Amino acid sequence: RVLFETNGAQSVFIGNDIQISNENSRPFAASQVVEYRVVAQSGHERIYHVIRTNALSGNNSILTFSLRNIVSGESYVGVINQSNVNSSSSISVVTASQEDESFVATFTTNGAETVLIGDAIQQSGFTPNVFPQNTPVTYTVVAQNGSQQHYVVTRVLPTVTPMSPATVATGVAPSSIVIRPQGDYAYVTHTVESTIFMYSIQQGSGELVRLPADPVFSGGGQINSPVITQNGKYLYLANSQSSAVLSYQINDSNGVITPTVESRTGFPNPYIIALTHDDKYLYVGNDNGEIGMYHINTQNGELTEIASPINISGGGFVLGMAVDSINRHVYVITALNNDGKFIHAFTINESGALEPQFELTNPDYFPFALAINHSNKFLYIPLFGGNIVVLKIESDGGLTETGNVVIQATGPNSIQITSNDKFLFISDNASLFVAMYSLNSNSGNMTLEELFSSGEIFGVGGLAITPDDKYLYVANLGGNNQVFESTVSMYLLNQ
Repeated sequence: RVLFETNGAQSVFIGNDIQISNENSRPFAASQVVEYRVVAQSGHERIYHVIRTNALSGNNSILTFSLRNIVSGESYVGVINQSNVNSSSSISVVTASQEDESFVATFTTNGAETVLIGDAIQQSGFTPNVFPQNTPVTYTVVAQNGSQQHYVVTRVLPTVTPMSPATVATGVAPSSIVIRPQGDYAYVTHTVESTIFMYSIQQGSGELVRLPADPVFSGGGQINSPVITQNGKYLYLANSQSSAVLSYQINDSNGVITPTVESRTGFPNPYIIALTHDDKYLYVGNDNGEIGMYHINTQNGELTEIASPINISGGGFVLGMAVDSINRHVYVITALNNDGKFIHAFTINESGALEPQFELTNPDYFPFALAINHSNKFLYIPLFGGNIVVLKIESDGGLTETGNVVIQATGPNSIQITSNDKFLFISDNASLFVAMYSLNSNSGNMTLEELFSSGEIFGVGGLAITPDDKYLYVANLGGNNQVFESTVSMYLLNQ
């Protein structure tokens, strides 16, 4: 309905239809012109054109923000802290330390009219600016109605900060840490005690809190390589003494693990395990260059052998395995191979069995571990003595060595890559340090960002990073003499 008031006019028309205030109704499409004719008692007429327009929006928020370095091409996603009052909001962007200061910002808004730095209009994905480290750059977001909101953007370096408390108690000689993909529980294995300690990960702080349940005894002997299925239901680990792959079911509500079935007790001396990312297959390697292949029953976690174990050419100790992100290839590293081969690539066929694809040879390489970045572009292999081999993954799964980088780790123990593929961590059992490197997504190159000690004097073991890349945990091996209990160090990641 339309309400109007005149100064004593005799009639109001739309076309030849008389209009009466608050009685006549009609549709008013956006931007449509409706002509009102107002007739005076004298017969004089005046025409009014009525146009319905939307009210001017007050939207002036930045919803997403990232910086792309003009020189390196690397992109970094910003963390936005929206202000709830009339003060400036903030955006923190963590970048590698050696980046040039010239960046292009890509951003989205909630329908703002204009985005400015000073008086200069900013076009998302196109306008270059200089962003010195730790120097604020202020963006002004202007709404259609003219209201403004300021965003202070600061480019900062990655940091690793101990939590408070900095450590949590665990058992003797913790060797590995594994985190449930859902990010709610962590499990620490102990080689000497053959036990698994269970922890909850506190949301908001990342602190590890020991679950009230007793540690799980895994049958004695050395246990290694705990892995968890992507659905968070099952944990597997290798027990070399009993020649078994042990399976545990994870209680979704409280994180407690209980044994399910013991599989493949005839597989000798299992040491390392890898899972496909679709939870279909499990592969296990041993100290004699053999790889076992199993299908995972998603209903109960039971493992069924797919085919007889395959023997790696030249034998050797299988120290690491990794499945690429698209479940097409498995990469295996061996030490003490008779033919000098250090990495072996296999194709996963339709049944889950592995088929040899190719091998790389270098008798001078003694690999300790390996990791594939999540975009499936590069593979990293730390070597005993202080180098890391960087391999580019080709479209057919082949590998090309692109670099051999000197790193701050002469006795690498564990290697982890953040889910955003920006940073790599290596624990070094020889120097008792953990090193953080930034990664170039185009070349795979590494840059040392920080070298820090967990305070452990006996040894540094496994690493684990939460799925959201916020927290890092380091197993401190202290007490490998079977006397001292040890700790897990906990860190906040600003990256």
